[in-house]
Amino acid sequence: MAVEVIPMDSSMQLVYNIGEDGEGRVLTRRRTFTNIKPDANEEDLFDVAVAFQSLQEHDIADIIIIDKKALENV
Repeated sequence: MAVEVIPMDSSMQLVYNIGEDGEGRVLTRRRTFTNIKPDANEEDLFDVAVAFQSLQEHDIADIIIIDKKALENV
C-alpha cells in the first residue's frame, strides 16, 4: 500500500522561563504561533523567535516547531 504525505501548516512554540516557584522549580509559559507555512525555513523561524525575544520580559528557554502532515492512501 502506497501512502502520500501532504504537508500542512505548522506551528511554533516559544517556551519562556518566567522564574521559580517557592520550592525552586522552574516555571515556564508557552506562546504558540499557528498557521506557519510548511515550507518555512528553520533559520527564518529562528530569526523570528529571536525578534520576539527582544519584545518580551522573559528569556526564551526553547523554540519548538510542530510540523503537521496528512497521510493519504494512493
